[in-house]
Amino acid sequence: MPTGPQRLIRHLGGRSESATLIARATLLAQYDERLRAHLPEPLDRHCVLANLRGNTAVLAADSAAWASRLRYLAPALLPRLVDLGLAVTRIDVVVMPPRTPPAPPRRRPACPPPTETGDAMLALAARTPDEALAGALYRLAARSKS
Repeated sequence: MPTGPQRLIRHLGGRSESATLIARATLLAQYDERLRAHLPEPLDRHCVLANLRGNTAVLAADSAAWASRLRYLAPALLPRLVDLGLAVTRIDVVVMPPRTPPAPPRRRPACPPPTETGDAMLALAARTPDEALAGALYRLAARSKS
């Protein structure tokens, strides 16, 4: 049983705007896969064929650094795109960061206070009339380096 875009096109009957978009996305994905075979090793993981507009191929890189490298290679890539069957005479390069959310900041492990600080907190806790503050100071002092 077919899966992915072809199955959806059959479900839609091939008559709707959705089917046209899916067919175009499938075509772009096929060209993208073939283009990546012509890109050098690390660049192929950071670049994608984003669109075909008239006689222009739009390539997207996931950072400005990779986009610069792609612009440098664009004159050599243009004949390759023509060999793939694309009627393009120009390459535009855009930066399109990946859509993955940034990783949450790592929590740094708590650094225990020095022994002198722990001793000062114990002395302050003993003189503090506020019981809640004194309890917090005792707990902090207990974490000090011994």
